[in-house]
Amino acid sequence: MADIPRLFSKQIPNTSHIPLPDYTGKYYNSNCLWFLEVFLVEGGLRFCMKEDRQYVYKLSHHDTFSWIMTRDEIVRPGRFPNNFADMYLCKFAAGDDVVNGLYWHNDRGIEESEFYQKPEYQCER
Repeated sequence: MADIPRLFSKQIPNTSHIPLPDYTGKYYNSNCLWFLEVFLVEGGLRFCMKEDRQYVYKLSHHDTFSWIMTRDEIVRPGRFPNNFADMYLCKFAAGDDVVNGLYWHNDRGIEESEFYQKPEYQCER
């Protein structure tokens, strides 16, 4: 996990963000088949992928949250140990104090982060 210390160096302490409940909801990718769900638990944010295991979000800076995990935490549930640090960051898209999506760079082979939107802004459900 050699790239993970770079995430810690990106953190900016004491930055502000919008109220945590405003980040909650389901965020769908462009084909509306894959989603991340963000919810509030005990005063903090958690998320899951397609209703899978829960991961804890921690504020990195402004509207960017991280879910940094140790190698042991990653492999325990059978996940592939990925040292692609940007995968562990989600930047929420907030305009006019409304969160309507998030950017997640989940694939090292693709240059850009993938954009996920709340269904009320994109997907017909």
